[in-house]
Amino acid sequence: MVRRAVPFALIRVFLLSVVAVVGSAYALVRYYTRPHPPMVVPSPSATVPTQADPSDGGEIPAPELIPYEEPQKQ
Repeated sequence: MVRRAVPFALIRVFLLSVVAVVGSAYALVRYYTRPHPPMVVPSPSATVPTQADPSDGGEIPAPELIPYEEPQKQ
């Protein structure tokens, strides 16, 4: 019974590898023989969000993880 399982496993691996080689050959042939669609380039947005300070480039500042405490006056 064990002798019969070894050829079946070998045949199964061989068939899987044949399917992989045929599939990759098909993909290469299809890739190089078909025309490619033009690349889509995003258009710049009409409105850019701005804040009071134009030097920050419209970025929103990250919140502080540790709250800022002013030094106590003595």
